[in-house]
Amino acid sequence: MTFIETLLSLTPLQAHLLYGGAIIAVSLALLAFVTSEVTGNYSQIDKLWSIIPPVLAGYFAAASGWDSRLVLMALLATAWGARLTFNFWRRGGYSWPPWSGVEDYGWAVLRANPRLAAPWRWRLFNLGFVSLYQVLLLLLI
Repeated sequence: MTFIETLLSLTPLQAHLLYGGAIIAVSLALLAFVTSEVTGNYSQIDKLWSIIPPVLAGYFAAASGWDSRLVLMALLATAWGARLTFNFWRRGGYSWPPWSGVEDYGWAVLRANPRLAAPWRWRLFNLGFVSLYQVLLLLLI
């Protein structure tokens, strides 16, 4: 079954929940995009990588009426997210104000790529891959 066929076979409740999860994910991606463009620190999405899965798992657990399997998954996602958040904080990824902090070295390497040198190309890459793609990937996981 293809991805499109899977989407078309969703029940109305499943489609509604996926739509709600997508709204949460895209909202967080746009927040990360705008913040990274304003601050010049493109690790904003990295800060959310450990926070988005527990948020989405909690959303799905609550929407299910606290189904025991989904509550268990939300608890596991929260434990996993807490571990990742602690490790990222320990390496200097979180600081005050929240949009500051250490930028991952990989973003500087990518910005140095001649194909992304034009500001409009980097901005498009930031929106499409750095922000939207990664958050939607987390939603699908």
